[in-house]
Amino acid sequence: MPTAQIQFSQIGSPTGGVGQSVIGYLNNTNVVFTDAAGAGATSWAWTIESWPGPLSSAPTVNNAATQTANATPTSDGVYIVKVVRTDPGPVVTTDTKFFAIGDADYGTYIPSASQTGNMTNVDPTPTAAQKTGWWGRADGNNVWLDNLFRFLRSRIGRFIGLQATVNFSSGSPSTVPITDGVDKPWRVINMTGTAVYTEELVATGSPPQGKRFKYRVNMTAGAGNFVLHNGVGGSVLHTIVAPPSGTTSYGFEVAFDGTNWTRTLTTELDQLALVKSVSFDGVVGLQTTQQTVATRIGSVRLDPSKYPSNAQIVFQAAVDTTGPQVTVQLYNLTDSAIVASSVLTSTSTTTSFVTSAALTLPGSQKDYEVQMFIAGGGGPSDHVDCSSARILLTWG
Repeated sequence: MPTAQIQFSQIGSPTGGVGQSVIGYLNNTNVVFTDAAGAGATSWAWTIESWPGPLSSAPTVNNAATQTANATPTSDGVYIVKVVRTDPGPVVTTDTKFFAIGDADYGTYIPSASQTGNMTNVDPTPTAAQKTGWWGRADGNNVWLDNLFRFLRSRIGRFIGLQATVNFSSGSPSTVPITDGVDKPWRVINMTGTAVYTEELVATGSPPQGKRFKYRVNMTAGAGNFVLHNGVGGSVLHTIVAPPSGTTSYGFEVAFDGTNWTRTLTTELDQLALVKSVSFDGVVGLQTTQQTVATRIGSVRLDPSKYPSNAQIVFQAAVDTTGPQVTVQLYNLTDSAIVASSVLTSTSTTTSFVTSAALTLPGSQKDYEVQMFIAGGGGPSDHVDCSSARILLTWG
């Protein structure tokens, strides 16, 4: 007389042995249950006896009264399936086995409280360790451990699991959707192509609040922008522009707040940022004038967009005078305008270092003149001097 024996199968995954449990199935993909004892029974009754803790109820079993049934799992974890086979007589036999879906990040799973040794036969000869059982409620996984691991995964570094590396070297733009639970959460993007590479964090499927993606973006000079969107076609979360020279690394994290993906942390491993300051010399060596109108004594070209956005910009000069007041200033030659707050006046007859208040310069490349003149006082033989002048950017 036949004896009920469950066999599991799933498209894209291994088919289990007759009467054996299976580890390694896929989430959101139909699983087929077959009574491998064959046809001839008068009835079958399939049920899912246990399911992962996050689910409030078991997935629906389709064709539950036939030799072959099926259901679609919607969470990682252990699903315990039972079949009751009735043959003429009547003779009733049962079999209980499980299939398991590994954690989306690590591929492991937590045993179910009702997962006993006789069904834990992934190894054909169950060991004593497999038969020891786990504490927990009878209809699901070890709930305390399950919730703890899910909390740790979502809050403090699920990205320390599997890593994905994208090498973008194309001259054509590319946009790629990224889905939580499918795509690897620790992402390394190497940008050498001249086109824009965009990733869109999919918000559908309602990722648990606190889920994260961690990015490290390595940008080579001349590369196109890296752009991250909140949702497909959604708002821009972050944009990274290539450095002016060499390769710079940028790091940031995003988390799901229950509705949207938001940027939670940004760290720029920027070699320019390690310098903390940069100086642009406009005058090197002694410059002298007796003019009472603005006279060019040096020049400098500067593009502030190539430096950290929080950089403070000031104008500094070393001047002296034989008696009259001396004024030095920056003149925006590109836009034909004196730079506001750059006008410095000194009356010292010894070398005096003067510094402006913080300047606001245009965010693109401009040419600047350093200008000097006698602002007042003195006689025909007096003159004013400048031995150095510079634009200084500091940050950090």
